[in-house]
Amino acid sequence: MLLSVIGITRNFDDIIATLIINYLYDLNMYLTVANMFCSFISGIIGVVAGYAPANTAAKMNPVKR
Repeated sequence: MLLSVIGITRNFDDIIATLIINYLYDLNMYLTVANMFCSFISGIIGVVAGYAPANTAAKMNPVKR
């Protein structure tokens, strides 16, 4: 759950950073629906890429001596 919250806040950070940089440096950067969609998808991929190995590792037995 925490990972999904981090992924969503990352998307909002991207949007805010784009708006701030565009305002400060007078650049022609635009936020389109496609850009926000790609950012959202990359956030989901990041959450899955972090969750899947962690879940697999959590199910493994510890090393026995």
